[in-house]
Amino acid sequence: MPGKITRHVAQAVAWTAPALVAGTSFAIVPPAEFSSPVPYLSVADSPFLDPGGWDGNRCHSIEDFQSGGVSVPGLSFLSLSGTRVVSPGGVADPGATQYALSGTTSVGVIQLDFPEDIYGDRPQRVGFVWTRGFNGTITLTAVNGRGRVANHVHVMNTPNLPGNSADDLFFGVESERGIASLMISFNPPIFCEIDHVQFSQLESDSDLDGTPDCLDECDDDSTNRCRRRGDVNGDGVPDVIVQNNSTRAVSAWLLGPDGSIGNVESVLTPAPGQVPVATADFGADGIRELVLQNAAARQLFAWTLGGPQGTVPIRGEAVLGPDARAFAPPTNLAVQGSIDADADGHVDLVARDLNTGLLHVWKMSGTRVVSTRTLPAVPSSPVWNIAGVIEGPDAASWIVVGHNRVNRRVTLWTVRGSTLASTVTVTAAGGAPVQTPVGSSVVGVRRFADDEPLSLLVRAGNGRVDRWRLDAQGRYLRGSAVTPSAQQSVMPRPD
Repeated sequence: MPGKITRHVAQAVAWTAPALVAGTSFAIVPPAEFSSPVPYLSVADSPFLDPGGWDGNRCHSIEDFQSGGVSVPGLSFLSLSGTRVVSPGGVADPGATQYALSGTTSVGVIQLDFPEDIYGDRPQRVGFVWTRGFNGTITLTAVNGRGRVANHVHVMNTPNLPGNSADDLFFGVESERGIASLMISFNPPIFCEIDHVQFSQLESDSDLDGTPDCLDECDDDSTNRCRRRGDVNGDGVPDVIVQNNSTRAVSAWLLGPDGSIGNVESVLTPAPGQVPVATADFGADGIRELVLQNAAARQLFAWTLGGPQGTVPIRGEAVLGPDARAFAPPTNLAVQGSIDADADGHVDLVARDLNTGLLHVWKMSGTRVVSTRTLPAVPSSPVWNIAGVIEGPDAASWIVVGHNRVNRRVTLWTVRGSTLASTVTVTAAGGAPVQTPVGSSVVGVRRFADDEPLSLLVRAGNGRVDRWRLDAQGRYLRGSAVTPSAQQSVMPRPD
């Protein structure tokens, strides 16, 4: 394992530990932890390098800028008033690196960005080697993969040095949520130069599937980083999260390609009043979260899921709002599901105003709500139940599925941008509206393959759940059983 280094819990900037509801217990994870600078003579001095780790050093990347630019995937830098790779470096080590990432005297700022690394995820460790001394303060500002910000101020009392190897210092930051960017700023501003950057994954297995995070690659085997929305166990088929109405226990129905249940896995029993409303990879890190909402107070909680079947609760935390405190939406807003509403690659939450029917999109960055916007209304009458939301026929649209419990008809509203682009009632081949059986309800919507139209999950009064397959025009094709009537105490929730 790498050598231990002194850590500093980040001073919060736009981040506060979330307030917890009485009777609940959640891990409070700081946005980032910073290491004190340590002397650095060679790669072997890196506190991040683990020579005996998993599969050698495949979890560790180094960019030394010797190509004259950035050549290692997963790293870029923001050009702030002249930040650039230069040769030779202004204070480059004699006989060593002849290229360096350099800032300017007037700005004194360098920003490193990590959109993704070569393993399809942001690094959890970032370090850099600085080649000279300094009288003043160096501030490191990190943004983690969940959009939370933290900084650390380090006071330097050493004069400018000639930049020999013996003068080098290693600065580092860690965040288990991944690091999206790191800004290095100097006060007073100076000509700043970085010899090289190191970034890597922690020696961890976040989803407990037996494969190190840094090697949990996205490939054709539908591993954690390749899952379809709603796919809990990573087999490429969307599954169903259900809750027992009596015991509150939450389980996962692991479905096969034909929609039938292959296995039932227990997940957790949440606090009283909490119901599951969404499961998705909100952090875009290959790890799924289960979001629950209190049916009365409307607070949101997120559980990170892992394990071989993706059903083991690893960590729970309150969902934060734009002010970085526990998100507390109005009590009339109920989450209806999750969707990438703005096609930016990140899954958002969709809520419905139970009084007006207005749709609300809560833009997510990990498990934090960073902004909200309001869309046109769908019916607000209590006779309407929203069964869920799902991707539309193209990346710019998504669909809201509604079920009228009085006339028992199903309606599909297509949202495009900020408008309701179309309204379609599900019909039979002859054009007549299809009615669900008396006493039944539409409890979910799925797309079991990329080239397949929608499938509705319809729960009968005796608990049996059927899969209704639709064509591209929203016409009913045929139905098939998903679960026997013995599951009558279980009610699927949209995810």
